[in-house]
Amino acid sequence: SSISGQEAAAVELLCREMSSRGFRSYQDAIGNAIGVIGNGFVGSAIVAGFLLHVDEILIYDTDKSLCTHTLEETINGADVIFVCVPTPMLTETGGRIDLKIMDSVFEAIDKLNKRKDNIFVIKSTVVPGTTEKYQKLYPKF
Repeated sequence: SSISGQEAAAVELLCREMSSRGFRSYQDAIGNAIGVIGNGFVGSAIVAGFLLHVDEILIYDTDKSLCTHTLEETINGADVIFVCVPTPMLTETGGRIDLKIMDSVFEAIDKLNKRKDNIFVIKSTVVPGTTEKYQKLYPKF
């Protein structure tokens, strides 16, 4: 199976970021555990994809039946955390993506994150410029 140009660009960006932090490969960066915030359709696919490649997957979801860990444990227990939360399109705003859930997740991460070396990967659908917006708002991660 092949990946799209957009996916390839995202992988290349992640590899450059990991390299700038001194990691030699994605396995060095991921270590023994990954985190997943949001265990819906996208989050559960991430979990399934990494199941055989890491020792532990820390999962947080607002639906407690889908969690294995608290948000704080998920954030601080993994080197790479995949953010997979809903970003619905609202008809009353002309179909624009609503980032309220994503905003609240990153506000919580900012309060709970005790590390400066973990990497957050946005897997939710977002518009161009969103990642840069969060990088400026939350420079410590």
